[in-house]
Amino acid sequence: MNELAKIEKTPTGFYVVPSGATPDAIRNGFPPASNREIGKAIAMLFTGLRFAERGDMNAAMTEEIYSACLRGRPAFAIEAAVQAYLTGQVPGASPVFVPATAELVREVERQFWMRIRREKAEAQAPAPIPKRTAEEIERARKIVETVKGALQR
Repeated sequence: MNELAKIEKTPTGFYVVPSGATPDAIRNGFPPASNREIGKAIAMLFTGLRFAERGDMNAAMTEEIYSACLRGRPAFAIEAAVQAYLTGQVPGASPVFVPATAELVREVERQFWMRIRREKAEAQAPAPIPKRTAEEIERARKIVETVKGALQR
């Protein structure tokens, strides 16, 4: 049974994941990338990196295999993984050659969970202390002085 968590996107672009949701429910709660989004990501990857020499390579079949491996995954994770490969940010990966499908899927998963953890931490971070105007500070100082005076009587 596919478990599904209700994932909401805030107006600021953050995803809100319900607490207690299982990893499968979280993963299944995100909309999958469209074929167009997957195709664009693959085109960027294949344009930016080289293939190792293979005499039997069929370009259309290769693209279809990569597309099939990425179906069902969220666009933001696919885009982040491709960007990480293109900029040499994937630990242990070749900065020259296209990754194998398994390596790409592993990086998509890594990027997915990195974003979930980052957004969860940002959502739990304490709100910044608001800046006070000079008038507010002076008003607070007067209140403190008034209370001190009342307590000393």
